[in-house]
Order: sequence, then structure tokens, then C-alpha cells
Amino acid sequence: MNWLVFVFALECGLLPNTGFAMYQPDLSYVLDAVGFYTDLEASVESFGFYVGGGMRNYFWKDREGTSFWPYQMTFRFDAGWRNDFLDIGFRHYCMHPVVPFLELTGTPVCEWEGAYEELFIRLHGRLPLIRGKGR
Repeated sequence: MNWLVFVFALECGLLPNTGFAMYQPDLSYVLDAVGFYTDLEASVESFGFYVGGGMRNYFWKDREGTSFWPYQMTFRFDAGWRNDFLDIGFRHYCMHPVVPFLELTGTPVCEWEGAYEELFIRLHGRLPLIRGKGR
């Protein structure tokens, strides 16, 4: 049994497509500069090949309390091949505003929205640093 393990990764990649604009929440409605998020992801894998993705929803504390009204979603698509020490793959990220509260705050100022891709090679591993007495 290992009770202390050093986990490491080195990733290098290419960003073939970038571009951003962002929607900032209306500061007369938002109380804090502190935001929160929820994240959901899933993937399937067969013989080392995988495909999957995820969604991250951002929200904040407003005048009525902490709401789960989203103001931004980040979507991710992943595909590639991996084994115990190497990942080779493709990721697509896109960020889009979600503004269900326009009636309360008006149209937000556009500051970032967009998408980018990553083509990557990732080396990763685990090195046991301290081993306990096994059974």
C-alpha cells in the first residue's frame, strides 16, 4: 500500500483556433466578485480510444441570495487514445453566455465568447514516495 504518491503530467499542444468575447454580469445585480461553478463530464473508452466531453456552469451570489441562474457555460469535447503513461488527443472548448435573467438586468456587455481547440500529447505517471507495510 502506498500512502504518499507523486502524481505528475507534462502536456504540450497546439492551439489551431482561438478567439474570445465575454459577457460580464451586471454589477448592480451581482453582489460579490466571487463566482461558483458546477461541472459534469463523461466519456466512453475502448482499447485505449476514448470520446467524451463535459459542461461547466458558472453562477454567483446575487441580491436574492446564491442562485443557480447560469451566466456562462463552457462546453468541452474530447477524443483520443491513452494508456498508462501517454495521452494523444484533441479537445474542443467553447464558451457561450446563458442569460435567463435579461428581464431583470438587461443585455450584458459582451466581453468574451468563443471557442478553441487543442491538439495535445500528455505524458503522465505516478511515483510511490512512501510505501506502507502491505498485507
